[in-house]
Amino acid sequence: MIRDGLFSETPLMLYREIYIAAVVVGAGVLVAVGDAGAPAEAAAMATATGLRMAAIRWEWSLPRIRPGEA
Repeated sequence: MIRDGLFSETPLMLYREIYIAAVVVGAGVLVAVGDAGAPAEAAAMATATGLRMAAIRWEWSLPRIRPGEA
């Protein structure tokens, strides 16, 4: 990420691969399941890991926003 910042490029982990999206979904599961009173850590970890593994298996990626589109 430092290299990308120095060269004014969007970091790979923010757009191409599903890293951060899996973590955000896992955090949402942690909050939702935790509020329900169930063991939330295992559910969140399974969700984030499963999403990441599915993204690798089926080559999912996030769309890239081009300059001027936002």
